[in-house]
Amino acid sequence: MTAGDGRSYPSFTARSVFMVSWFGGQYIAMVDGRVVAHGRDEKKVHDRARHVHPKGRIFLGQAPTRQAMVQFLNSNAGLPC
Repeated sequence: MTAGDGRSYPSFTARSVFMVSWFGGQYIAMVDGRVVAHGRDEKKVHDRARHVHPKGRIFLGQAPTRQAMVQFLNSNAGLPC
């Protein structure tokens, strides 16, 4: 994941369930906490976001797949919080 504007990363992590259900496995470009582009090709997603927001600070991340999230949850099942 790349650095963004300071609002996009918290928005990305706070809405992780939404991100997995809508964009699982895809790259997501965010500006000011809003999704501005998404897709399977990282460069194309970044280029689309740059086209829409030429001067914006773009946060680029990849949403995990549902399977990856389940495996992550299962791997932490025995650990105390």
